[in-house]
This record gives sequence, C-alpha cells and structure tokens, in this order.
Amino acid sequence: MNQTSGLRYSYTNEDLRGIILGLDFSPEDSVLAVAGSGDQAFAFLEFTRQVKAVDIVPEQIELMRQKAEALRIGDYDEFFKVEATGSYDGNLSGSHSPEFSEFNRHRRRMYFAEDDPQRLERVRANLDNLVIAEPADILKVAQTESGFSKIYLSNVLGYGDGISYANATEILGNIARNLPIDGLIYVANHERISDRFKPSIVLRGGIENKIGNSMDLYDMLDKDKDLRESSFLPPELEVDRALSKAARTYDKGIWKPAVYRRIEPKTPFTF
Repeated sequence: MNQTSGLRYSYTNEDLRGIILGLDFSPEDSVLAVAGSGDQAFAFLEFTRQVKAVDIVPEQIELMRQKAEALRIGDYDEFFKVEATGSYDGNLSGSHSPEFSEFNRHRRRMYFAEDDPQRLERVRANLDNLVIAEPADILKVAQTESGFSKIYLSNVLGYGDGISYANATEILGNIARNLPIDGLIYVANHERISDRFKPSIVLRGGIENKIGNSMDLYDMLDKDKDLRESSFLPPELEVDRALSKAARTYDKGIWKPAVYRRIEPKTPFTF
C-alpha cells in the first residue's frame, strides 16, 4: 500500500505461505517490506535477521504499532482483533465484500495460529528485530537505502497511478543496485506490470491491441506464461521463475506475483 489517503488494510489479502516460499528466507536476511496491514512483516520475523517496515500512510504505521504491542505483551487475541477504521481488503473491483473479508481473516488466523500454534511465540521472540519506520514512500526508501538482501513491494509499483508503472524500469534498476548479487524483490502484481510493457499494434480504426506470445497449445496450458515477459526489467534483474512459481503455490485469487533476482548485468562479452 503506498498512498497518503483512502484505503486502509487491516489484514493481508495475499497468501503468506506463498510469499515466504517466494522470498526463500535465510536467518541472515535483512528485509525491507511495505507495511500495509503489517501481517507480512510480522511473518518475515520468524525467518530473518531484521525486518524494516515502511508505509506512506500514517494510519497503517499506527495500526502496525498497535499489533506489535499486542504481540509484545502476549495478547494474541488482541493481535487478531486490531483493525483499521474503514478497513479495505484491496480486492480489484474496489468493493468491500464481507465474504472476502472473512476469507482473509480466516486465512490470516490459519497461518499465524492454527497451522502452527507456536508461530506467534517465535514471532514475538524476534520483535526486537523489527523496525517500524516513520511514514515514508517505500519506493523512495528502496532506491536510496542499502543493506537489505530481500525487498517485499507487494503491489506498490503502479499502485493508484501510472507514474511508477511508466518508470518501472528505472525504479527497479535503482532498487536493484542497492541489493547484493542474488538479492530478491517480490512483487504481487507482476502480470499487471508486465502487461503494461507488452508491445502493441494499432488495428484498423485506431484500436490498440497487446501482442502476446504465439497462442499455441503450450501457451494456453501455461498458467504462468506471464513470467516470460521481462522486457521491462533493468539489466540488473531477471525473473526467478522457480521462486515465482513457488510464490503462486497457494494464492489462487487476485494476485500473480513474481520474484526478481539481482544479477550481474550482461555485457557484449558475457557468454
């Protein structure tokens, strides 16, 4: 989430299990994460050395601090009850469906409490490794701060406007240059980003149409064919298809995430 007013997230509408798989954490990782509801950053604490959560919306930062305090005192019921006023689940239609809300609440509780009853204890034990930053634009932070090995952007790139879509290559390049080789960037909305950069043709009558890959049987059966589109990535990044597919293991809903890996840019003399 990356805007100063409007939507408020109380709980994630992504599947935390897939994000954990996609980011392939190690105990030495230092992670920069968009705060949003805070659920992702709290989940990351179980597996990493440090997590810094950033959000441009002050209310999201305050919400996350309330959840962190509930965890710190061991009030897990309060951790699940804390919600933002005017909470929004972020479904693509913009409507607030009670069924969708309940689904996300249930999925969140399953991850943190029911799948593994000791999970919140482990998160709580690592709370000192969490930095909840003052409100800031995570895209600016990610382009100016180094020292992170993994960056979780969710759908921030392109969120709410076309400016960061249009500048996606430059923004991702700046972020990548702050990462070590093999550092990772997670985006929840790869399909939407990549669709913006497919070459177009103008049909008779002035109707623009996107050109996809040739629609043979393989294409029709390949539900992850969008991962082949990486023309918008800077030379410092490539799509990690294995981790991207892992990230999609559980989330069958509104998201088509991808994981981008930091690489050495290829030169004319690279073989």
